[in-house]
Amino acid sequence: MKDNDPLPLRDALSRVAADLGFDASTERSLHSVWEEVVGVAAAAHAEPGGVRDGTLRVWVDSGAWATELRYLASEFVERLTAAGIEGVDCLQISVRGSSAEARRTT
Repeated sequence: MKDNDPLPLRDALSRVAADLGFDASTERSLHSVWEEVVGVAAAAHAEPGGVRDGTLRVWVDSGAWATELRYLASEFVERLTAAGIEGVDCLQISVRGSSAEARRTT
């Protein structure tokens, strides 16, 4: 393939994702163990986003759940590592639809 030949969309998106630090296999693995890591109740109110530079973005549906997950963040990071999810050092918890600035939690 020549340098100026078009790439299949999948290959182009893979390159862009890699340049942005996105690891699709980590993302899939993360979603598969999420409920086990945070528990059924929290999983019903919190959704993992992407991992970038060691920070996992987590979306929650209320301020109360944001507070709860921030309190347990270090325990969740340990559980993620134990579940085989590498590269998560801290959580950034954000309330969906909130204009409040997200907090980074170790």
